[in-house]
Amino acid sequence: MTGSISSRSDAQAWARRLGRGRGVPVVLQSERAECGLACVAMVAAFHGYCRDLADLRRRFTGSDRGMTAEQLMSIGNRLNLACRAVKLEFEELHQLALPAILHWNGNHFVVLVKVGRRTFVVHDPARGRLNLSPAAISESFTGVAIEAAPTTEFERLPPGRPRSAFSLVESLQNLRSTLGFLLALSLVVEATALLMPLATQFVVDQAIVSMDMDLVIAIGLGMTLLLVAQVAMSSYRSWLVAYVSTKLGLHLGVSVLKHLLSLDTKYFQRRHIGEVATRFESVKFMERVLATGVVEVLVDTAVVVGTLAMMLLFSPLFAALSLATCGIYVGLRFVLFSGLFKLSDAQLAFASHRESSFLESLRAVQSVQLYSRQADRLGHWINATITEQNASLHIQKHAVFFRSASALVFGLEGILFLGMAATAIMQGAFSIGMLFALTAYKAQFSARVVSLIDRTFELRLLKIHASRLNEIINEPARSTAATITRPANLEASIEVKGLAYRHAPLEPFVFRNLDLHVLPGECVRIMGPSGCGKSTLARLMLGLGEPTQGDIRVGGIPLRQLGDQVVGSFMTGVLQGDQLLSGSVLENITFFDRKPDIARAMRAAEAASIHEEILRMPMGYQTFLGEMASTLSAGERQRLLLARALYPQPKILVLDEATANLDLKKESEVNGALAALGVTRIVISHRLDISQTTDRQVKFRELLRRTPAATPAHLNKACK
Repeated sequence: MTGSISSRSDAQAWARRLGRGRGVPVVLQSERAECGLACVAMVAAFHGYCRDLADLRRRFTGSDRGMTAEQLMSIGNRLNLACRAVKLEFEELHQLALPAILHWNGNHFVVLVKVGRRTFVVHDPARGRLNLSPAAISESFTGVAIEAAPTTEFERLPPGRPRSAFSLVESLQNLRSTLGFLLALSLVVEATALLMPLATQFVVDQAIVSMDMDLVIAIGLGMTLLLVAQVAMSSYRSWLVAYVSTKLGLHLGVSVLKHLLSLDTKYFQRRHIGEVATRFESVKFMERVLATGVVEVLVDTAVVVGTLAMMLLFSPLFAALSLATCGIYVGLRFVLFSGLFKLSDAQLAFASHRESSFLESLRAVQSVQLYSRQADRLGHWINATITEQNASLHIQKHAVFFRSASALVFGLEGILFLGMAATAIMQGAFSIGMLFALTAYKAQFSARVVSLIDRTFELRLLKIHASRLNEIINEPARSTAATITRPANLEASIEVKGLAYRHAPLEPFVFRNLDLHVLPGECVRIMGPSGCGKSTLARLMLGLGEPTQGDIRVGGIPLRQLGDQVVGSFMTGVLQGDQLLSGSVLENITFFDRKPDIARAMRAAEAASIHEEILRMPMGYQTFLGEMASTLSAGERQRLLLARALYPQPKILVLDEATANLDLKKESEVNGALAALGVTRIVISHRLDISQTTDRQVKFRELLRRTPAATPAHLNKACK
């Protein structure tokens, strides 16, 4: 085993095999390329730095292209962990100080937690805790590992207290009063149910023995009235639960989606769409459990206390029997819950992988069919589904074992209860009526204890779904709020000064020291090869991201101060990857404006040279477009997107390859129409403008100041 930082003797001085599988949490990755950061989080948590992955992500933003071992060591060093990269063979893994990070399959990182003779314990950020054979380890391990040990400056921190999804529930108006009323109503319903066994005992022991038919009728009428009242209140309670559940679900869904739509586009670029969708689905679980679970736990607690009190009045011995049985049930639940919690968390992560595979296949169905890769995509989905179902089977195995054990325990209790009751009756200690009543109370007590424990553990499982939503709501929203009022005569100029950008602190700069000044009404075409940063510049000028350094000004005012007062209205654009939505042509041009100006939409379509094509469509501007607008050509889609950008009547247009799919004649026609509007235009392109409508054409590299290390070496070369 050779080390890239220190010698082998130094490594042996470190404590070996720390933990041996204990104290290393399983941290599942949320982003598709953050396996390395998740591994650092696991190792840091083992040593006492117990902050969650989101906290590390905010401190050490990674690239959506992943991290290298060197970058992981850099993060570890900044956490005051002494990190050491070693190169070793499979047979030398037992020499590592555990937990250690392993390079896996050439494109992944995992944490080695325990080394055994026949089994290795590995925490995989994508798959959870794995017990692997030596053969499986040997096949996947690439020979590079990272050891980490705390330095004297290492700071042990307890888990943080980020904003929780439960805070969204607390903001719902009248929720507490409604739940309080629901609780009171439920207690009244259950109180009537507690009277039924007493009425049964009275009929058996009093009315039947005395042959008093009038008493039987009177008790029967009383029980009927109680039953009617109970059914009526139960029906109202069910309706109220449905109402609260619907209101709560809508409130949670709106709150989470509102925040989700305000996040920076980086959040979505680094995640599979299926992973985001399955996180959002956790709203449904929270809605169901919170609407009924909290109230039912309180009601079940009250009923358990009430039935136990009644049983104690009848016979402390029988009450003790029921308590002992329920105690065994609770013990079984606690023993199995830890494993169930981890499996449920992993299953949700695997479900997101399955959903992502499905959505990706649908989105790329044209390419899949073109290259005849249907079988490959099907196999990919099957593998993801099998992984999820394996986790589900483990959960079901726990459930089957638990149900079987519970049935055995309660079955034995029933047999013992019957024998004890028969003995008590034969000894004259019990009457038949008391047996009926006690049996009813025992059944209620056992059922409510089971319900109470199940609901309690369901509320604990709610923590998993809440944590999945926490990952969304704790992500900082993109800052778009204006800090000053937009001047009425704001000049349509844009100035970029000293601009620099990189995707993450550990990544190289995409560009640096970039200057650009565009005058009002001027059209500037920026050209350069792919990879120089042209599209990144366009996104930054439209406020879709924060520059690492430098400033962007519109009309002499910093863009961040103007915020959403200019972006989307005063200044719009067409970027690569822009999408049309399901709706009519008119709705897409107006971007679903609630009060669309049809005349303005038509003028925008005319300027984008798409008006005539729209009129030839079956229903003109009311023609419906599917989600992917697959019935339109690429050029038609681009011109519709351009019309959408023109509809707000902007003063500044940023166009990133907005006419790349048009023929030269149509492109010249569009450029001429845009020039006639007199708006300021920044056009990103790979080629020269032959329409003679551009005031200035500059190469991207000419915008970069000639200073040392202005851009990474490979980008400087590409831009020349």
